[in-house]
Amino acid sequence: MLVAVGVPAIMVAVGINGLPDILRQTFDLRTARLAMLAMLVVVMGYVAEREITLRRLTSLLVEERVMTASLVNRVEELNLLLHATRAMNAALDLPHVLTEISRSAAALLRAESVVLYLLDGSAPDHLEVAAVHGPAGVEVGAAEALDAGLAGRAMHERDALLSTEDHRGARRAGVTGGVIAVPMEVRGQLVGVLQVAAGTPRDAFTEFDLRGVSVFANAAAAAIANARSYEDQLGRVASLLDADQAKDEFLTLVTHELRTPLTSMIGLLSTMSTRSTSLTPDQITEFAGIAQTQGWRLDRLIGDLLDSSRSQRRALEIHPEITPVDRVVRSAVRAVDQSTPDRDVRCEVPEGLVRVLDSDVLLRIVDNLLSNALKYTPADSPIVVRVSEEARGLRIDVVDHGDGIDPASRTALFDKFTRGADPYERGGLGLGLYVVQALAEAHAGRVEITETPGGGATFSVWLAAWSSMEPVDSPAAVD
Repeated sequence: MLVAVGVPAIMVAVGINGLPDILRQTFDLRTARLAMLAMLVVVMGYVAEREITLRRLTSLLVEERVMTASLVNRVEELNLLLHATRAMNAALDLPHVLTEISRSAAALLRAESVVLYLLDGSAPDHLEVAAVHGPAGVEVGAAEALDAGLAGRAMHERDALLSTEDHRGARRAGVTGGVIAVPMEVRGQLVGVLQVAAGTPRDAFTEFDLRGVSVFANAAAAAIANARSYEDQLGRVASLLDADQAKDEFLTLVTHELRTPLTSMIGLLSTMSTRSTSLTPDQITEFAGIAQTQGWRLDRLIGDLLDSSRSQRRALEIHPEITPVDRVVRSAVRAVDQSTPDRDVRCEVPEGLVRVLDSDVLLRIVDNLLSNALKYTPADSPIVVRVSEEARGLRIDVVDHGDGIDPASRTALFDKFTRGADPYERGGLGLGLYVVQALAEAHAGRVEITETPGGGATFSVWLAAWSSMEPVDSPAAVD
């Protein structure tokens, strides 16, 4: 290279005449010029090659710097994704998780606004706005049809979508940098859609951003599923605690209600046993009558418990038979007269009325309705038991003249363990009316509460009944 540069330079500097004779003889002028030209071409080629090499090196350095900067950005994004995932899973309160998801998505992509949609269980063709970050142009609680925008498309296609065009929500918020909509899915079940708008703070989204937010959306869906599962578990725990408390209250109530008649019976029988010689026949008769009444009360309580259990298991059985309706109803009224002789209980039933039905069901219904009326009506208020024939059965009315029942609370009276004011003072398990309804429905009937003219409540029961045993195999419900 030095020769190629040096010889032409010397020849130019001293001229052809300045060369020694031997060189002048060897090189004529033309040959010298050609040699000089060839040497200059070599020199220029070398210089050009070095220039190209330098430019390549410069380009590689620039690319390296760009890749380094990109790698740093990606590492930062991965760190943000990691922190966002930890933050989302650190809390189990669903509203807090939703807020953290929208905030973390905006930080991860340096986006202007984020809208988090969840599937609306009550409206499967709509998405509900569950969380908003930034000027998104929508409010929490708003509903959007699945076919109305990019979020709906992402749901239908179950794929992440990147749009650089303005859409309805973007125009409202003035978004200009593109929109990403990613479905959130966990264990194959769609949870909702995460929609991120770039806005003016940054350039338009890229495919790399699309992939990154897709990974984030999967983590977000898992966090939402965990929060919902936690809420469900809390609800179940609360239900179990309520059930446990109800069980304790029920056991306390049952113990109280069963112990009261048992204590009375044991005391009376003990008195009759220890003082049999000093008691008069009238006193013995009185004590025996009271003990018998307490025994009936105990039998009613146990019967209500058994019928309630059978009803819950749908195991109530009906055994229709030829029944003297008037005798059964009058026997129930007589039992009340004996236990509460100071109450005015009247019976209105056609003489000689005979129908095919379950006599035990009829007796239990009348007995429970009378017991309920006695508890919740004044002592001087009359109670009427009225039986009438219907086209396809019997109608039993128990009419009282008490305070009446609010129409809004009538349906709740037939729920289990529902009792009026001062339950311990009035007694009972709160099963009487529940059992009445269960027995009536098992007998293809129904129960209704109406207001008694002049004040009070009338409990009406319709029971399917037949004039002979023939149609019993195919009973029809009473309208």
